Amino acid sequence: MKIVFFGSSTVGLDCLSGLIKENLNISLVVTQPTRKMGRHLLSKPSAIEELAKKNGIKIFKPENINCGDSLKVLKDIDADLFLVICYGQILSLEVLDSAKKIAINLHTSLLPQYRGAAPINWALINGECVTGVSVIKMTEKMDAGPVIANRELIIEPQDNAISLSGKLVVLGVRLLKRVISDIENNNLSLKEQDETRVSYARKLKKEDGLIDWSMSACSINNKIRGCFGWPGSYTIYHGKTLKIISAGIETADTLEAKEPGRVLRATKAGILIQCGKDALLAKELQLESGKRLLAEQFLAGHKINPLEILGKAV
Repeated sequence: MKIVFFGSSTVGLDCLSGLIKENLNISLVVTQPTRKMGRHLLSKPSAIEELAKKNGIKIFKPENINCGDSLKVLKDIDADLFLVICYGQILSLEVLDSAKKIAINLHTSLLPQYRGAAPINWALINGECVTGVSVIKMTEKMDAGPVIANRELIIEPQDNAISLSGKLVVLGVRLLKRVISDIENNNLSLKEQDETRVSYARKLKKEDGLIDWSMSACSINNKIRGCFGWPGSYTIYHGKTLKIISAGIETADTLEAKEPGRVLRATKAGILIQCGKDALLAKELQLESGKRLLAEQFLAGHKINPLEILGKAV
């Protein structure tokens, strides 16, 4: 069965790598056009493009996947299946219908929950305990097609956006292999999504990472986990951006309540910061233009005084 893979982003790359290892017949990889990046605006092939080239797979990088020229390329491939994972463009009904059998999408949530661009991040930010992957038949409406199959995954307390993404990719590739086999055998069952249970996971913005110390320590720790990688969770320290990479929680019954954002103590174990409820123990930090450092390393070069308040511009 001939497959056209549409994808970008790290999740798309990791899924493509997993599918190649499963020896699936991917005839074409469709990804975003090469962009000029960096200080010198140099054009560099994406990781997905490099992976496809390494494995001898044809590459197509249209500015507009729905234009007539793009549609002709897709029809000429004469593929049985379109597989879309974090592609970045919405496919028209005409494009979807050019697959001989079906166009499917792997989404990293248990649909209809967390439709949209950042389901992994928002599941963590919102403190979910369970997430998963869903394979759906694609329709013109984003993430709204009938569900073919899904699988649940427990979110561990230590998971962040990158570690959880890796786990979901492994689960997703395994599920896709089974679904593709069912497609080959004309053995699909479809279940419409319950529109009363829909929630959305919009694309993250830089400001989503800003820490509000009046929130509970649990909520702030969830934000740190969900914003890990990009945009990162950050506060202000002596007028500079200070990212908190990883943290723990200390409960209120061991603390004397102080103003949110106030440093309670700074030791090798971490920097303890008062929150609206309980306190956050910052274990790994990164100051603007600096390296990621464990609390002990950070304190060796930066003096943080107890009772100092983080988050205030100076």
